[in-house]
Amino acid sequence: MNSLAESVVKMTDKEIEAEYGADPPARTKEILRSAAKTYAQGKLQAAKLKHEQVSGQFRSHSFEMPATATARRELLNAVLASQFAADLGELTAQFRELRSVPDSDVESTLRQLDLLGVLKKFREASR
Repeated sequence: MNSLAESVVKMTDKEIEAEYGADPPARTKEILRSAAKTYAQGKLQAAKLKHEQVSGQFRSHSFEMPATATARRELLNAVLASQFAADLGELTAQFRELRSVPDSDVESTLRQLDLLGVLKKFREASR
């Protein structure tokens, strides 16, 4: 069914008319619409699955988190001020006023930076 959907999606209106006539039967229209919809939603379903996988990795990821909120803010501030944040322009702009960022966002950002390997590089360079 997916190969039918893919071939129909790629057909021009003239090709469809030549293949099925100027006014195909209602059942044919229904099948073609269903096939095209299934094809289009396949990418959406794949993206949803990928999002669930990445979200699961994020939630289950554990790393050495500083014990206090103040220490977590200090670590994030140090990482953002370091050379390792050079490619994180949007992130540094978002955290320009670190004092106004909720603790949960600081912790979440540290978790993301660890997943990206930024914290590991930062800690190795800080030794």
